[in-house]
Amino acid sequence: MVGDVTQVEARYFPLQASRDVAFELGRVCMGLKQHHKALALFRASVRQCGDHHVTQYNIGICYSNLEDHATAMAHFDASLRLKHDYAESLVWRGKMEAKLQGLAFQRAADQAAASLEAAAAAAAGTPLVVAGGASASAASSVSVADAPSPHGGAAASGGSTA
Repeated sequence: MVGDVTQVEARYFPLQASRDVAFELGRVCMGLKQHHKALALFRASVRQCGDHHVTQYNIGICYSNLEDHATAMAHFDASLRLKHDYAESLVWRGKMEAKLQGLAFQRAADQAAASLEAAAAAAAGTPLVVAGGASASAASSVSVADAPSPHGGAAASGGSTA
């Protein structure tokens, strides 16, 4: 089917803006999940027939499917500049905003986790006081049986070392 789209694209010559073959071929490619090809066709549609809010919306959908949420949101915004009340673009812009906020939250959580891991690793090399007042490093052999359990009291004896 994609081969057929390519053959039609190669053989048509745009004579009238009202006959937007590139747009229709782009929609076919979207349906076939050929998002890169669809993007090229939608760009050709804009060049040949002018910008349209539905074309910008479709470009946004393609970028969303390619996981490029920031670019998708920019195209939903472009669609809304052309038709401020286009419901589909409003909905999908909201989805992209939520995705981007979720990604930003995930990055912040990952950075916080990495900082905690780094702090724990640094603490492992620092002296700490063990029972009896002796000094040892966190990396020294401390028996699991000597460590308190998370529920209070001593952990089950196992004799393994940390």
